[in-house]
Amino acid sequence: MTNNLIEAIEAKKLSKYKEFICQSTRPAIDIVRKQNTKPSLGCSRLGGKPDLPIGSQWPMQKSVPYRFIGQINFAEIPPSDIDIPSAGLVTIKLDE
Repeated sequence: MTNNLIEAIEAKKLSKYKEFICQSTRPAIDIVRKQNTKPSLGCSRLGGKPDLPIGSQWPMQKSVPYRFIGQINFAEIPPSDIDIPSAGLVTIKLDE
C-alpha cells in the first residue's frame, strides 16, 4: 500500500473505510496515449497489429485468429513500487 493512498484516505476523512479501501485496491499503471507518433517495433500499444518474430504465426483457435488487444513493453514503464518485470514484452489477445 502506498503512502499516497493512506494520505488521501486521511485527508478525505475516510478513516472508517480505510481497511475496506486498502483491501480493495490493486496495483495499476497509467496508459497514456502519445499524439501523432508512429508505433515502433516492440513498443507498447493498444490495437493495430502485434510485433511477431520473423516466421511466427499469430495464434488461431479453430482456424479463427485471436483478436489482438495490445502489447506492453515493460522497459517503457517507469520504476515504481509495483512488482512487475523491468524488461520484456507481453501480448494481450482475446479469443472469440
